[in-house]
Amino acid sequence: MEADDPVDIYEVNRNNNFETTQGNRNPFIDNPYLATIIWGGDNAANTWNVLSVNENILTTPKIYPTIVSERLYYSNLTIENISIYNTIGQKIDITLNEDYIDVQFLKNGMYFLRSNNYSFKFIKK
Repeated sequence: MEADDPVDIYEVNRNNNFETTQGNRNPFIDNPYLATIIWGGDNAANTWNVLSVNENILTTPKIYPTIVSERLYYSNLTIENISIYNTIGQKIDITLNEDYIDVQFLKNGMYFLRSNNYSFKFIKK
């Protein structure tokens, strides 16, 4: 992580040269804090001073895979508030397990998972 290997002047100059020759920059050199947001770890330098991350972002619901045949896995969701709907808005009865939803009984097609103010689209194949 950046805290262990901070950005040095060589990397800054190299990033500037890339912008001149390629027209793009490495955002992790410009603001090492981006790595902290994505991968966690010790806080790196926030050189833009515009990124303030509250703890809710780090606990964003995770639902996967988007194309599923048997189990739809989730984390950071309140189980009591999870509902699944088909494309015409009908609520589907589901069985929730500790970290997955059994969807093998669903017909092939697109569905929407809703939990409080969060929604997720997935395809049952």
